[in-house]
Amino acid sequence: MNLPPTISAKPPDKPSDPLVGKTLCGTYYLEELLGSGGMGAVYRARHLRTDGLCAVKVLHSTFAKDPRIFHRFQNEARVVAALNHPNIAKVFDFDRDIDQGFPFLVMELLDGEDLEKRLRREKKLPLSTVIDIAKQCCAALHDAHAMGVVHRDIKPGNIFLVPGKGPDGGDLVKLVDFGISKIKNALSQQTVEGSLLGTPSYMAPEAVRGQVSQIDGRADQWAMAVVMYEALAGRHPFVVDPTADPREAIFFRILSEEPPFLSQLRADLPPVVLAAIGRAMNKDREQRFPTIEDFLHALTAEQGPYPSERRHKRRLTLRLLIGGTVLALCGAGLYWGLHATKSHPPIPTLPKVAAPAHDASSSSPEDLHSPASVTIDLGVLPDLTLLAPTLPTVLPAKPRVEPPRPGPVRKPKFKKNQPPQVDEDLFNPE
Repeated sequence: MNLPPTISAKPPDKPSDPLVGKTLCGTYYLEELLGSGGMGAVYRARHLRTDGLCAVKVLHSTFAKDPRIFHRFQNEARVVAALNHPNIAKVFDFDRDIDQGFPFLVMELLDGEDLEKRLRREKKLPLSTVIDIAKQCCAALHDAHAMGVVHRDIKPGNIFLVPGKGPDGGDLVKLVDFGISKIKNALSQQTVEGSLLGTPSYMAPEAVRGQVSQIDGRADQWAMAVVMYEALAGRHPFVVDPTADPREAIFFRILSEEPPFLSQLRADLPPVVLAAIGRAMNKDREQRFPTIEDFLHALTAEQGPYPSERRHKRRLTLRLLIGGTVLALCGAGLYWGLHATKSHPPIPTLPKVAAPAHDASSSSPEDLHSPASVTIDLGVLPDLTLLAPTLPTVLPAKPRVEPPRPGPVRKPKFKKNQPPQVDEDLFNPE
């Protein structure tokens, strides 16, 4: 399919790649070849409907027929789509072109170069630049490890640098190529025990032995330390004889030999950096840092315990607080129950006394209406004084008496111009 006239960019007259100038799935027009490898190639493409630029990673048709390789290619799309981190190259789409017969990934287009090209040009990098690259890589790997994803192919070629877009105007680091990443507890894990996946020069000893079940975030930690060693020393820690088989030679050195001390190749490095890289490159994975975050913590010479140790202490403290609270509540409830039982003894009950049976034939009608004579032994009655502490004192209610109403006042009546009459008997007693 030809480029529609609405797109201003034109492909070269003589394309160096047969796919340049093609359109995949009627949407992505391939403008230029950016890079190629043994299994595929990456092109700069343009979305025909939005006119936006993107990168298209194409898997060669010969490898697309292999179900294992196709699954890994598809796995990269699913893994990266689930990882939303600023230091991981984003994947927007995954599809298979019917006309061309191969699958492809649609990713964000990055303007810059990978670390491999920069090391080939500059040999050694300043310590500040290496630490800045390590910070961003470790941040992306920490996020991936937290989701159960192990990259398994950390190397300079998979660390892309975008100039001027990073913190403080430096390089923005983007991790790419999660095609052989390992997903923890995946239901369909294609890699079997004994398989060797990754770039040999950056594979951890457990990966070289094919111990797939032991590969975790500490394998990425080993590879990251090797990359830092190479960027600071200007050479790989395990140099092999060019006349020997490079794969077998590098595997032998990784498993049985120790690299030269980094301090002998770079004397200006601080001891904390030398110690951190040395520990991360320990052949025994149990002797490395527990997490990639702890490795970064040691590189930056921060004081205090490692982040993983702080999280463990916080979880332990929280568990102790919860356990102590539960025990305190249980103890308080038990004490209250015992104290309430001692201070409030059970209320004694009166014994039941049966009334004597009456003979209906011998009793008179008067006896039926008279109260029965019952004899009660006062000696068996409980001492009611024991109830005094527990029974409330109830006073008899006083009757409410209305106050007397005053009657009418009667005034004595006197006749006009007549003195009042006085009872003479009061003065003449007999």
